[in-house]
Amino acid sequence: MEITFEESAFSACTLFLYLSSLILMKILMNTLKKAKAMTLVLKKK
Repeated sequence: MEITFEESAFSACTLFLYLSSLILMKILMNTLKKAKAMTLVLKKK
């Protein structure tokens, strides 16, 4: 029982970390796009 529980907990943790990293990447890409747009606007002025 202990081994299967540890394995399932480990897989759940890895899945959670994977999903959270994907969300973080999306947020980072969005902020980078916004930053690029802001720099373009500032350069035009």
